[in-house]
Amino acid sequence: MPIKHLLTTIARRSHNRTLPVQTLLTQALRTASTSPAIASSQSPVPSPPAPDVMIYDRLAEAVKSKLQQLENPDPRFLKYGSPHPTVTDHTRILSAPETKITTLPNGLRVATESNLAAQSATVGVWIDAGSRFETEETNGTAHFLEHMIFKGTEKRTARELEEEIENMGGHLNAYTSREQTTYYAKVLDKDVPKALDILSDILQNSKFEEHRISRERDVILREMEEVEGQTEEVIFDHLHATAFQYTPLGRTILGPAQNIKTITKEHLQNYIKTHYTAPRMVIVASGAVKHEDFVGAVKSSFTKLSSDSTTASQLVEKEPAIFTGSEVRIIDDDIPLAQFAVAFNGASWTDPDSIPLMVMQALLGSWNKNAGGGKHMGSELAQRIGINEIAESMMAFNTNYKDTGLFGVYAVAKPDCLDDLAWAIMYEITKLAYRVSEADVIRARNQLKSSLLLHIDGTSPVAEDIGRQLLTYGRRIPFAELFARIDAVDTSTIKRVANRFIYDRDIAIAAMGPIQSLPDYNWNSLPFHHPRRLTFQNADNASLSFGFQSQNSKQPAIWKVHAQLNKVAVASNSIPVPPPKSAIESPEEKDESLEENTAHNSVPDPSSIAAFMAQVSDLVKLVDSRDIMELELKQLDCELLIRKKEAIQQPAPPAAPMQTHYPQGMYLSAPPPQAPTSYAPPASPPPSAPAPVSPAPAQSSKSSHPPLKCPMAGTFYRSPAPGEPPFVKVGDKVQKGQVICIIEAMKLMNEIEADQSGTVAEVLAEDGKPVSVDTPLYVIIP
Repeated sequence: MPIKHLLTTIARRSHNRTLPVQTLLTQALRTASTSPAIASSQSPVPSPPAPDVMIYDRLAEAVKSKLQQLENPDPRFLKYGSPHPTVTDHTRILSAPETKITTLPNGLRVATESNLAAQSATVGVWIDAGSRFETEETNGTAHFLEHMIFKGTEKRTARELEEEIENMGGHLNAYTSREQTTYYAKVLDKDVPKALDILSDILQNSKFEEHRISRERDVILREMEEVEGQTEEVIFDHLHATAFQYTPLGRTILGPAQNIKTITKEHLQNYIKTHYTAPRMVIVASGAVKHEDFVGAVKSSFTKLSSDSTTASQLVEKEPAIFTGSEVRIIDDDIPLAQFAVAFNGASWTDPDSIPLMVMQALLGSWNKNAGGGKHMGSELAQRIGINEIAESMMAFNTNYKDTGLFGVYAVAKPDCLDDLAWAIMYEITKLAYRVSEADVIRARNQLKSSLLLHIDGTSPVAEDIGRQLLTYGRRIPFAELFARIDAVDTSTIKRVANRFIYDRDIAIAAMGPIQSLPDYNWNSLPFHHPRRLTFQNADNASLSFGFQSQNSKQPAIWKVHAQLNKVAVASNSIPVPPPKSAIESPEEKDESLEENTAHNSVPDPSSIAAFMAQVSDLVKLVDSRDIMELELKQLDCELLIRKKEAIQQPAPPAAPMQTHYPQGMYLSAPPPQAPTSYAPPASPPPSAPAPVSPAPAQSSKSSHPPLKCPMAGTFYRSPAPGEPPFVKVGDKVQKGQVICIIEAMKLMNEIEADQSGTVAEVLAEDGKPVSVDTPLYVIIP
């Protein structure tokens, strides 16, 4: 049959077969929904009483209709034997504790969420300032200030500050991100006024003594060394550096080591004066607090704040973040596993498509080899990775900022799996632009809503949620409204947003470890530029298949037509098309491949071979007359390759170790750049303290003299700073009260003094290792 006639027949048969496929799916849903086994397992749920009034009158009618839809199960989930998760009683959502907000005359906002049944409360200050608002010379000041803020004020010394918090049994902490800085305390209900007084004191009356600044430099440098050993932290710092190169958002939070060594008291005071202003601060309390009492206490405590009306958004407009498609690769064979992150330019906090991107993040999901159920998770990406065992872990991320964001996937894998893993990730991300099922979207919406509810379990997460939303949105979004916005996301929304942020967009890649087999930047960009492949199949034999790219087509199409036992693959441009990864198949694809192999076991007769050669002649003419660079034709043991001269590629020269379009000076040295203390979405604060490490066993003393024991738990250091000589060595004579070592505990460097005069006979603890209370440190012979 002539090729042109095949192409003419294609539209007629595909149009007639479109409706039966949808009808078959509908019949399957109806059959599952009426299954006796499923129906018998579900007990009737009485309808909840309709609420008398809507608490949030400002909600739109669309929001109300979405809430009403939650009453009825979705029939799409009945085919899986489990009903659509629903909230049968909306009273708890609609009657959630109200967030009360008061704005003081100087622009300072005070927000509370009262829970009088609680016995504790979290009080905090959320500031719209972070490392993004620093210059290249002062990068690291915001994080340095976070450390110095606890080192004494005009009213309290550092020791008095620690003792006051410990005597209350409270917890005082802080963290810095690229756009926000937070100081908060968690205390019992009776100690809320004291906690508020401490926060106001450290933010308005800190002294920043020179000797403490010098000592804190060593603490931050040690912290930087620890963070450099955490590959995930370094990967995301590199990702920001290459995606937002030459912009403030691309800088690290800790800053370079050279800046840390040169930060002075004037830098800290100028940063507070410029950015710690009343309009850019939010005082939040959640738990056992009363709004009126708390507002009165804030008025009397925070009296020295600047009322400068300059907002963070105005500063961002002067230096916006510009996304640049680029990559950074650090080859380090000493790291056992390869790690990489691929990201697209995402949405800002206030972008209308920020919530659809959150649903898309839930669609891609996360997976870990050490967690169960990976092969049966709802995410198709997790299924592909779990079934084919091509990764150790994977997670999708969606990070929002004031004017931009990052959306992508981070993965860890063995070096020999990188090629398959990269293909699976790029395939699933790209697929969001043209093929998404309604069931997957519903599952992702439910997972997102559950995670949002589970996140605010406690006074500290609630306070963090209030502070972050007031700084980003200017208000606290009620859960009823937020859930309605999430439920408004459907398959068409996902496709539209994916076409906006993903399809044919630049990407940023950061990779580290043994990554020699990771495909290059052009390959990872290929799914957004390669020709759409069209598959032609017969109802009896899946035989003839070839592909080309339409100049105006944006969506892939699937056609079916009668053909012989042939298989043809065509590339319509000079860019090589990545072949389908047969090793990365879903269970349905594996079943289809078995059926195809069975259909191809027959031996062709002479007539089919003659027809085959006739089609070859037609295809040669087709290649010559069209924009087709290469054509490969196979039939059992017969193979034919038609290729234009322009498609013959010369051997490529060896790839340079670094891309020339990287920011200069960023990737020339082997050590990775400094990373923040922790990386997490802005919605979740970093942990209050590092994970506890088991102390190393102390050496046994050979002397009969009692050793000097450690008075606290922490990390033992013999020298005052990295690279400097130790305080004392074996054989040195010391005086009572002389500093002989330091113990780092809770970001504080505590000097340990000799308890008697004498000669140092033994050093029992190992430098840089954790120690516990009463661990022997030295033996001093009088």
